[in-house]
Amino acid sequence: MELETIYEDGYEMEIRLHGESNTFANLLRGYLQKDEDVVFAAYKVPHPLLDSDKPLLKIRTNGKKTPKQALKDANKAILETIGAFKKEL
Repeated sequence: MELETIYEDGYEMEIRLHGESNTFANLLRGYLQKDEDVVFAAYKVPHPLLDSDKPLLKIRTNGKKTPKQALKDANKAILETIGAFKKEL
């Protein structure tokens, strides 16, 4: 997966997820929304005939952490969940 930063400042970030689909974008959005410092997290997948079919993720935080840090924290939480799931199997 490759992340393309479209926009970033101290509170907001827009990134395009190359090589991913709705499945991962929705999982990431869900984990971001669990973070108390994330004010807004959503994604959209433009129509493939009109634009790119790569998901565009938008993150807004309250300023206590950067959107990039929130993204890293969500990724860490996803990996921990996957590890726990593997262990149970």
